[in-house]
Amino acid sequence: MRFLKPATLAVLFFLYCQSGFGQQRPLAAEDPQVIPNGALDVRVGFGWEKRAVYPISGIEGNHVAVVPAALSFGVADRVEFQFEGVVQDYVKDAANVWRHDVGDLAVSSKVLLTRESGAMPAFAFRTTMILPNANQASGLGLNTLRFFSALLVGKTAGSAYIYGGAGLGILEDATHVAAQQDVLTGSIGARIALSPRVSAIAEFDGLHNPRTPPSPGSESRGEARLGVRIKAGGMTWNAAALGGVTRVDPPVGFTMSVTRRFTLPGS
Repeated sequence: MRFLKPATLAVLFFLYCQSGFGQQRPLAAEDPQVIPNGALDVRVGFGWEKRAVYPISGIEGNHVAVVPAALSFGVADRVEFQFEGVVQDYVKDAANVWRHDVGDLAVSSKVLLTRESGAMPAFAFRTTMILPNANQASGLGLNTLRFFSALLVGKTAGSAYIYGGAGLGILEDATHVAAQQDVLTGSIGARIALSPRVSAIAEFDGLHNPRTPPSPGSESRGEARLGVRIKAGGMTWNAAALGGVTRVDPPVGFTMSVTRRFTLPGS
């Protein structure tokens, strides 16, 4: 019975989530570490970005992410499954009209290849499929499938943990039939322990499309984040400021979230 309520909430978040990987942001930096076998991490939050750009529809405006959410399941000792999204996205366009829509669902798997040991960093392989749930008629969706794969690495250095990754993406072309866009992805981050419960976090992630010009919706993007992580009350609290680096990225914004870990029955 103790597990029933959080499990029900977790299922609801999964069913009503849309992807955090919208047109307006690249893939986030990912840690190669996986959560323990039988663990369930539930994360919810809130986000805001100034001047989000949607190239296909031409919409530009402030973006509000209402309840960004994620579920992570620990399976076996080296495997983690992830479902990520936002309950609802709202964008206030140039005419002061609020647009909103459900969006895309990101489904990922992460396999730990080697654990950190001595001078050897940890390595993991992660794949992500983004499903087109958003309605293109709203102007907020691409209506395309997107697939990403990346090799992740992480290493402890004193009180800091350095992590990052590099990979490839295959994006259905949103403006041409039977065409695709092949892109490169990369990320780097650092988590520095300030105390047993508080850590500072800095991250950068980006997506590069070598085509000139790229099709709308597949432009190169990049985003930097600087924030803090606090462990309190049996939960992990995160808050960060963010800034884009290309003309189609939101120049400023912020995000916050809280994560609670549960243990699956029978684990």
